[in-house]
Amino acid sequence: MTVKRKLNEPKIGDVVKIIHDDGKNSERFYVKIIDIRNNMVAGVVLNYLKINNNYNFSDFIKFDKNHIIEIL
Repeated sequence: MTVKRKLNEPKIGDVVKIIHDDGKNSERFYVKIIDIRNNMVAGVVLNYLKINNNYNFSDFIKFDKNHIIEIL
C-alpha cells in the first residue's frame, strides 16, 4: 500500500505538478525539485507550456509550496 505524502512535504528529486495562475489564465505542469528552502522550491520544468510565456521546458523556476497540487 502506497502512502501519499502531504503536498507541503516535497523532497529534493521529487516530480511535482504545480499550477501557475496569473489572474487571467492558469496552467498546470510538471517540475523536478532540485532545492527546497523553507517554503520556497526550486526546480526544472519538465514539459512544454501552452499558455505561459515566462518559462518552458528545461527552465529553472522558483515557486511557493502552495502551488504544488500533486507529488508523483
